[in-house]
Amino acid sequence: MNNNQQQSRLEGQIEEQAKCSPRMEEECQDIRIPAHLVAEVQDEEPTSS
Repeated sequence: MNNNQQQSRLEGQIEEQAKCSPRMEEECQDIRIPAHLVAEVQDEEPTSS
């Protein structure tokens, strides 16, 4: 009984990780692109102030 419950939990975690990993990659790509924009904004802040 316990083994089956543990296995089902592990399988559920693996499925969740499989679903999250592509999302994480997309988020990382989204974060990388604005990172350059953020750097530009930080460079512009001192000049504007």
